[in-house]
Parts: sequence; C-alpha cells; structure tokens
Amino acid sequence: MNQKITTIVLPVAGKGVRLMPLTLNTPKALVPILGKPLLFYLIEEAALSGIEDVLLITNPEVRPAFEKFIAEMIPQFPELTFHIYEQKDPWGHGRAVLTAYDFLKGKPFIVRFSDDLIFGDEPVSRSLINLFSIHERPIMLLEPVSPERASSYGIVKISKSLSPALHQIAEFIEKPKDPPSNLSVPGGYVFTPELLEHLKEAEKEAPKEPDGLLIYSAIYPELDRGGEILGWQFPGKRFDCGSLEGLQATEEFLKQRSTA
Repeated sequence: MNQKITTIVLPVAGKGVRLMPLTLNTPKALVPILGKPLLFYLIEEAALSGIEDVLLITNPEVRPAFEKFIAEMIPQFPELTFHIYEQKDPWGHGRAVLTAYDFLKGKPFIVRFSDDLIFGDEPVSRSLINLFSIHERPIMLLEPVSPERASSYGIVKISKSLSPALHQIAEFIEKPKDPPSNLSVPGGYVFTPELLEHLKEAEKEAPKEPDGLLIYSAIYPELDRGGEILGWQFPGKRFDCGSLEGLQATEEFLKQRSTA
C-alpha cells in the first residue's frame, strides 16, 4: 500500500442533546472550552500531525456556523485545506463518512469526533499515522474501562498482542453481556480503502433512521473475511466532551496543564 495518511474526517453534525442548554444556539462541536471551540482542539491536533485535508461533515442547518469557523481557522492553520460536506439526515456517523466518499475512496484516512478530546505527550493522530506507516492496517483506538462497566461499551476481543499497547482484534461486540476484555472503543479510527468499501456496501441494507449506519458496519465484514484490524491503547488522557460533566473536567484539566 505504502500510502501516507494526509486526511482527517470530523463528523460534526450531531445535535448535542447531552449538552443542553449550551447547544440551543451553538453546534456541539463549537461549544467553547477555555474560550476555544471543542473543534479547535481537533484542528490543532490535525495540524500538529501533518494532516493536509480536514473534512467537516455537518448538516444544512448549522453549516453557516462552521463556514464562519473555518474562515477564522484558515489564517491560524495555513497548512490545512478545509472541506465541508453535508449530511442531510441524521442516519448515523457511517453515513457521515460516506458523504465524502468520492474524496476519500482509494486512500487511508483518520476519523475523529469532537466529543473525544485526547491529550498526551504526542497528538493522537500523529501516533495513528506513525503506526499506520509501519503496519498498514486499519486501527481503532482502545481505552480500558473498569470490568463492571465493560458491558455498557463497545468492547473488543483480542486475538494476540503485538506489544503491550498494540493488539490484533478478533471481534468487536457492542455492549456485550459477557465482555471478552475491558478494552472499549472511543472515537478514533484509521480507515483503509477496504473499510470504506465495506461501509459503502453496508449502506445498501442499513435502515434510514437515526444511527442507522455506524462506523462499526465497516469493521464487522473486515473481521469476518479474516482481515487484520489493530487496536491501540493510547497514552494520555481522554475526555468525553459530549456531557456537561465532561466539559467541566476537560476545562479543569486544561487549566492545570497550562500552569504546570
């Protein structure tokens, strides 16, 4: 393959119900933390990771807000090229990715969500790009959760470990009754062209309803055909910024980090 990742996809069409009332007049991804929108931190991560193309998947209702945001970002990040795509119906983040199918086909790319901010010594997207350059396989971010909470998450079963933090995934199970591990899947993926085609095929049968096509629909067929998907336990700290509690925790962490 020998393809370098230069593209990141950022689905930002979500309504942010858990962030009410902050999202009554502001799109979820533009809710501020320490005076900067959530999305800013992912844009910064992309720039620090050597990304060239940033694809925002929004919806027609809030597109003007993101166009204004991009206009403000261009002078700050001249190395990035921004693209906006519209997801007209809230039928799952799998369909959000497919709105940019013509741009993405044939190339590897990263998918990240503004809900999930990860802070560490190295930008998480840069680490994913470096891992892909070595292994040339799809990669999912992994995060340990307490065993008693594992049944509330999407959990992976490991077939073998390539290192203490890098694993080959045998199975992905959404909210398993009997979890095979305590490794959950937060918002971060390296997509290969094969995964994108699996997602395109899955769209034909997916229901046209909220969350009707999720990214996981690309994972299952790749595993079924014996393809290798890697899971990486990232270092650093992740914050779920889809809730008011997560926003508060993130803000407190960033304050402490800026004064350390």
